[in-house]
Amino acid sequence: PITNQDLAEHLLTMRRILETRQRHFRSTGATHCTMLFDRRGTALGFGEDVGRHNAFDKAVGAALRAGRLGRVCFGVVSSRLSHEIVSKALHTRLVVLAGFSAATTVAVDLAREHGLTLVGRLRDESLILYT
Repeated sequence: PITNQDLAEHLLTMRRILETRQRHFRSTGATHCTMLFDRRGTALGFGEDVGRHNAFDKAVGAALRAGRLGRVCFGVVSSRLSHEIVSKALHTRLVVLAGFSAATTVAVDLAREHGLTLVGRLRDESLILYT
């Protein structure tokens, strides 16, 4: 079984991987991104866009086109965790969804109802485990 400490270390590593891929954000400071990973932390899909929903959809599409969507387990988003993003995570069958920003109350309730582990405020050395 994975401990909260192991989960935190895993997610912080995934955050660093995602940040290295944010090419447009580095030049504009105005984009969101999503990266999907398997249980081992291997990147399966990445999306970057001005819209956070589009970034998520692009990551799912990249994983689908590569034939990897069935292996997704973790998702990391650069945005806040809204109920729409949680809903997309549930449809993608993620086990853990983490975001750089906070989660809304409705998102936390939805994640809890469906057994999705939801992590927010994923920072350099800290996070909030909501569910």
